[in-house]
Amino acid sequence: MPEGQQDQRAESARLVPGVRLLGEYQGSGFVEPRYLVARSDGQLLHVSRLLFLVASALREGVSPTSAAQQVSAAYGRTLTPDGLVLLVEHKLQPMGLARVDRPAHPGAAAPPAPGPSSAPALPSTSLLALRFRRV
Repeated sequence: MPEGQQDQRAESARLVPGVRLLGEYQGSGFVEPRYLVARSDGQLLHVSRLLFLVASALREGVSPTSAAQQVSAAYGRTLTPDGLVLLVEHKLQPMGLARVDRPAHPGAAAPPAPGPSSAPALPSTSLLALRFRRV
């Protein structure tokens, strides 16, 4: 994919309205710290530190290059703008935390207006629900 087109997609990446970044999950017992994020439907998700930092950068509405530099400085490892877009598209978007608005191509039909019917169907399982699992 051409570099300019990747940059356009990254500039349109943002958190879904109503997402709240709650912070580190204290006393969880995890070896590596986990972070809590609340979706607009009330679902609580725990994510890695890297995903939490990416979500924080998207909340501030900065350019993809600035967001990648901000995450890199906080995380201690280099994250490229392409890597940022990859994390948003393949990790945060399926969780219902972020979305990427595609740039309109000349001659293409206009995208549908955002509304309840255009939102992705997300599982609404309770945090305390019991789940039957077996090996």
